[in-house]
Amino acid sequence: MEIAIMDYQTGTINVIKGCPAEWETEDVENYLYDTLGYKESDIYYMCSDYSLTYQEKNYVPEPKVRTLFDGWKELKEMHPGTLLLNRMGDFYECYNEDAIDASKALGITLTDTHTKGIRRIAGFPYHALDTYLPKLIRAGYRIAICDRLDILK
Repeated sequence: MEIAIMDYQTGTINVIKGCPAEWETEDVENYLYDTLGYKESDIYYMCSDYSLTYQEKNYVPEPKVRTLFDGWKELKEMHPGTLLLNRMGDFYECYNEDAIDASKALGITLTDTHTKGIRRIAGFPYHALDTYLPKLIRAGYRIAICDRLDILK
């Protein structure tokens, strides 16, 4: 039997070969803690009747999850001075300063929100775009209509 020991204190992995195959958990722990002097809180161990092998793998970062705010912020930076109408399901929504402007120009409700980066929101049903878009244009706003092409979390 082999025992692989991950030592948290030294950052090493040690393998002890040739241990008696008939050892039970209590025997292994007595050997590790009493004979070798490891502290239970400092190690993690595992036993195997087979030769222990390992594989080195490089860290692969998870792809960054784009949030609604990330997409909105990116578009605002690309198109300063443009009021963004973001299609979200059955509604067009505006955020932050765009929400304030749209609320005033259209007479729609401005709502405070606690979503990361988005403090205010205003919106209207998508089927009312033909009613609200001309009002925004007449009020002097430059408009961008944004439809989602991927799923944002």
